[in-house]
Amino acid sequence: MKFSYKLSEKWATSNRTKERFLKNNVQWLGQEIEFHENNQEKPTSLRGRKKLSFTDSSNKTKRRRVQNLIDTSAKEEIIHAPQISLYAAGQRDAAAMLKQVTTTTPKRATRIKKVFS
Repeated sequence: MKFSYKLSEKWATSNRTKERFLKNNVQWLGQEIEFHENNQEKPTSLRGRKKLSFTDSSNKTKRRRVQNLIDTSAKEEIIHAPQISLYAAGQRDAAAMLKQVTTTTPKRATRIKKVFS
């Protein structure tokens, strides 16, 4: 019988009262407990809901996933990362465009947006 099951069973038997639990289980509580590594259940990755890829996720989920990056990284690092990624993927024009939008005046970004709209 698992320890956690036995503990919850004894706790329920004592009507979830600390004093009664301690009084009725003095001998059991005084025993030594041995945990054997081979008896412990191995965690599986099959539990819970399947995690979607980032591209298949909704905007809300994407925001939640990148929140840690936003909290721990500087704005300049966050802006520079996609530029490097685009450049490495061979999309040099897109990288240059992103650099212009993020490093020049806000007016420049507005003009670029109007051209592509």
